[in-house]
Amino acid sequence: METVGTKVETLTANVPNKKPYLVSDSLRKRLNVVDSILSEGANVNVLISGPKGCGKTELVTQYAATRGRPLATIQVGGLSEPKQLFGQMVLKDGATSYQPGLFIKAISTPNAVIHLEELNRPESDKALNAIFSVLDDSTRGIWLDELGVFIRVAEGVSFFATLNEGYEYIGTMPLDVALADRFAMKLTLGYLPHDDEVELLRHKTPRLTEEQAEEIVTTCERLRLEDKNNHGAFHDGSVSTRSMLYIGDYVARGLSFFEAFSSVVTSDKEYLERVLSTSHFAGRDVGYQEAEENYDLL
Repeated sequence: METVGTKVETLTANVPNKKPYLVSDSLRKRLNVVDSILSEGANVNVLISGPKGCGKTELVTQYAATRGRPLATIQVGGLSEPKQLFGQMVLKDGATSYQPGLFIKAISTPNAVIHLEELNRPESDKALNAIFSVLDDSTRGIWLDELGVFIRVAEGVSFFATLNEGYEYIGTMPLDVALADRFAMKLTLGYLPHDDEVELLRHKTPRLTEEQAEEIVTTCERLRLEDKNNHGAFHDGSVSTRSMLYIGDYVARGLSFFEAFSSVVTSDKEYLERVLSTSHFAGRDVGYQEAEENYDLL
């Protein structure tokens, strides 16, 4: 069977820019295992889950950036049929030809990091059937009738998939068991501990004072704790790390504490006023932490 190299172009250099990103010791160890497996010429697919806005996408981006590897992000949410990932027929100079898509170029690029974003949000539950063989250790490729070639995954390519799980995420579907089984490494992200979140907020928004950053983080933790107590888990109303950074930016640009939170978190003023008022008296001891771990730059 013919391999892809002679007919499909690879990705142009698309290594992301490095940005500060905090990871726990345990997460760093798991990523080091991924590196070790890849360095031995073996394959490993990584599945990342966690609440919205906790840095899943940025983790994949910074993994590629810190290792100097090209990144290709595939938006799974727009897929409605299995072969849509691979390419399409195009009309050029009065003739039709098959144009391979980003996914085919990415799997043909040595050492590429391929991010399957929102893995459980395709338009059709059958849209991902065609990539089973690409993710499988024994096959690691796919036959394309349109090109008459067997597309083999290039050396060093790694697949990362991210998803949000829960009833509150409209448009998602349960992850196929056979698909999930093809991801040998499964990571779950949570919110950073208090001091690390303050550090992140002050780094991203240096115009904030330490007191302002402490107040914002403490209130976000309070909102998360309220949600966890009321719902038994984080849900779509929880204040994500992404939302926290927006709040910090708005405060730094002149909005009041309440105006910034109400602009980002919710339009339910009664709920927000109740939580904000109690947060001023609660103190840092009410903050929610996932685990007692050390966090450092990726």
